[in-house]
Order: sequence, then C-alpha cells, then structure tokens
Amino acid sequence: ENKYLYYKNLYHIGVVKSYLGYYKEALEIFEKCSVFFRNPKAIPEPPNVGFNRKKGYLNTLHQQAVCLLHLNRNPEAEDLADTGLSKVGAESDFYLERSNFYKVKGITAYRKKQDTLALRLLSIALAGFEKKNDFTNATVAYYYKGKSEHRLRNSENAVHQFIKVD
Repeated sequence: ENKYLYYKNLYHIGVVKSYLGYYKEALEIFEKCSVFFRNPKAIPEPPNVGFNRKKGYLNTLHQQAVCLLHLNRNPEAEDLADTGLSKVGAESDFYLERSNFYKVKGITAYRKKQDTLALRLLSIALAGFEKKNDFTNATVAYYYKGKSEHRLRNSENAVHQFIKVD
C-alpha cells in the first residue's frame, strides 16, 4: 500500500537489471518510476518525503540516461541529463545527482567528437564524485577523459587519466 516504498524497490530492481545488461527492461522500469517520483502528491507531504521523492526522480532520470547510453540513444540520454540539470538547479543537497548528469553530458559530447567540451563536462562531474568518494562514476569519467585526451593527441594527459582508471 505504500506507493513510495513500492517504487523505491522497483527502482532498485531496475538498477540490478541495468547492471546485468538488460537495458531495455531496466529502461521500462525507470520510466514507470520516473512518472511516480516526478508527480508530487495532491496532499502536502512532509519535507523529508518531498526531498526523497525529488532525489528518487533525479536518480531515476540518471538511470534512464545510462540505459539510453548503452542502447546508443545518445540524444535522448542528453535530453534527460538536461532535464535533470534544470531540476537540480543550484541546490547543494543534490551535488552528486548534478555530477551524474554532467557525466552523461560528457559522454555524449565525447561520442559527438566534441572532446574539449567532454573534458570540461567530465571535470565538472568529477568534483562531485570525488567529494562523495564515488569510485565507480569517477572511473567512468576518468576513462572518457582519457579517451578524449587521446583523440586530441594529448598522450601524456591520456595516460594520466587511464592510470587513474587502473
């Protein structure tokens, strides 16, 4: 009967499916979760519930974008990242979510061969990942920074990024 708890658990099932490579199935789950977390209840909620709902919405957008990246649906992933950044705004409580969206934008910039932009976006993303000690997302950012540096023929910088991944 607790819809919030239901969708929170459904979200985690989507995370597992995504981790296992079932991106289409995970995306369908995240789309359902996104609708729930995006729409506030008509009845006013306590501040902590509203905060958790917003965090759930932002994390769901990020997971949708990750699935879309794996499905090579880059423009859609970038659109979700833009939506996420607009929803986060300057709120300091959501610095990690902001970093996730900059990571997605950095990856899409890399895929469009906009390496200088990719480096800038991924560097912005890394600030939040390092603050939170988020090794997994930091590794992804360093990897794409290395790929961009390599394509820009900055071999020394590329190796430096790849050593961080290693």
